[in-house]
Amino acid sequence: MNAHTTTVVDNDGARLHVERRGSGPALLMISGGGGDTARYTAVARLLATTHTVLTYDRRGNAGSRPAAEPPAGDLMMGQQSDDARAIIEASGFAHACVFGNSGGAIIALDLAVRHPNLVDTLIAHEPPLIRALPDPEHYTTAYDHIERTLARDGWRPAAMEFMTVNGMIPPNPIARTALRLALASTLGPARDLAFFITHEMRSFIDYSPDLAAIAALPAPVHLAAGHASKDQYPYQASKTIAERVGRPFTEFPGGHAGFTKTPRAFATKLHELLPQ
Repeated sequence: MNAHTTTVVDNDGARLHVERRGSGPALLMISGGGGDTARYTAVARLLATTHTVLTYDRRGNAGSRPAAEPPAGDLMMGQQSDDARAIIEASGFAHACVFGNSGGAIIALDLAVRHPNLVDTLIAHEPPLIRALPDPEHYTTAYDHIERTLARDGWRPAAMEFMTVNGMIPPNPIARTALRLALASTLGPARDLAFFITHEMRSFIDYSPDLAAIAALPAPVHLAAGHASKDQYPYQASKTIAERVGRPFTEFPGGHAGFTKTPRAFATKLHELLPQ
């Protein structure tokens, strides 16, 4: 069985819960908005047969704490990517392969641009970069409306609006009622979603990738998306960026979080992109 240890990494006032599995070359996996390291547990166990897999709760999520509670404002992307840098270095590695999903893919891209010598291979899975789309106006307008809802009515109505825009509202009325009850909680995933909507969402949505810097990265870069996500804008953004920077685009099994539904198939695909 692959060894599993936990530790805390302090960086820029934040305390970051970090999990480590396996041995071999380092693979850092970065979670998206409202998520924590637990979402990667199944796929990380599989990947740990060949790599030292590092996962972590991003600052403010799950077992990690931000520099101040509550934060004074939105978290900046530079803080997020610097946390990733700190985890790689505190874990005893001079460089690592990096996988990011959703907002974590944006952080991974920012990390590679800011610290190109730290990243061996970059896999950005469905970064929700609306500003990379050929026609971002529909989504910029939608997110501006979510911001107004947040300011007027609080995070819960804003979260429902966010999930509607992203196709996450279940069609079944019973399931929708269960979702609303879950959002009424202030614990666990609901707390993390509140943090995302209140302090992180805008920095992800406003982020404009440095396409020239991505194209010039010395490491292999793979833009990726789930084959079940073709009608979603993160798929379109990932494919568009790949075309514009001249890097490969790869389809993974499943949808936006395919690693939670079919971890074995997802891990197999990910292994194909990692250096052997």
